Amino acid sequence: MPKIGSAFPRPTGSYRQDGMAASTRVKSVAEIDADQLASIACPVVKLPVTFVGRHASNCQKPEKGAISRMPNTVSAQQPPPTIDARPDADLVTGARTGDASAFEIIMRRNNRLLFRAARGVVSDDAEAQDVVQETYLRAFISLDSFRGDAALSTWLVRIAINVAMSAQRKRGRLIQMEDSEELGAEPSQENLMSFRTADSESPDAMAERGQMREILQGAIERLPAIYRSVFILRAVEDMSVEETAFCLDVSNDVVKTRFLRARTMLRAILAEQATPYLHATFAFAGSRCDAVVNHVLSELNRRGLIRPH
Repeated sequence: MPKIGSAFPRPTGSYRQDGMAASTRVKSVAEIDADQLASIACPVVKLPVTFVGRHASNCQKPEKGAISRMPNTVSAQQPPPTIDARPDADLVTGARTGDASAFEIIMRRNNRLLFRAARGVVSDDAEAQDVVQETYLRAFISLDSFRGDAALSTWLVRIAINVAMSAQRKRGRLIQMEDSEELGAEPSQENLMSFRTADSESPDAMAERGQMREILQGAIERLPAIYRSVFILRAVEDMSVEETAFCLDVSNDVVKTRFLRARTMLRAILAEQATPYLHATFAFAGSRCDAVVNHVLSELNRRGLIRPH
């Protein structure tokens, strides 16, 4: 069976390698109907997703070829239990022969990661979805260029970052990923925001968590793109400094500085949003207030400490 190789041009419509049967050729996104696309792309790509969560991964820029500064180790994203657990190497082999199930599993395994990476660069969910779809298309057409030096997810994120950057450039919103920054040290762990979650939550607690998620996502949205992209990869996807630097094609020191500044800006944004509501925090009113008053009055009366009228 012929391979899907890197010699293919950038996608402009449908793809067909000479000699490849129509049943095994790779379809462009334009050829896939809505129902089929929905079955391939996980809901997280079709719907807005929150930024709160943890996964790790890395990436590659196809236009510039191999990058020498590739980290030796990367953290591999673990597939959900419902997704086929075949190793990435087997999936790549299958995809190179046109195996539709291999393509689907690769996408389902990496959809959220790529969406988040794209949203670190672009500021619109629909545009990020387009980036994810274009990323898969480019990657699948260029599978022969994947050597396995880094994780498949690493390679895909790198492509997604560059697709997103290209989209911004075309719209006149080019993000300068290298700028003159005063380099700083990695922030200490005690400055990291931490959240406690209970094993089981009441409906009210779940609603509060949902509201907090919306607040955090809105605050992250307000970060400038060069800081938002680093923050999402480092804090949300839990990538290492080296992985993030490789994905964005910047130095480790730039990643550290941008991450520090992103968190500083995020704290300021959250403080600005929270200030008007501080007076309402830890409210003790309504039924809880009534319950305490009634209990204490009852106890005082039982002990004879309340004077009868």
